[in-house]
Amino acid sequence: MQGFQKFEWLVNRGPQKGILVYYVFHLLKLADADLRGEPLLKRKKLLAKLVKGSQRILYVDHLEHQGLKMFAGALGSRA
Repeated sequence: MQGFQKFEWLVNRGPQKGILVYYVFHLLKLADADLRGEPLLKRKKLLAKLVKGSQRILYVDHLEHQGLKMFAGALGSRA
């Protein structure tokens, strides 16, 4: 992803310019169908197909066996 994030742009309107990007990681509902009872990986696979090719809606892939490592890295990047 290019650029940088500015959360305050969402609340402070003015001359700032940017592109809002929405990160999605699983699907709870589609049209009138409640998908909460479906397995997580099935919902994620469906969502990935739905947003494929979008530049403003980005799919967050499933991480198996490395969740703690990723979480630690995210915490480290905030310091």
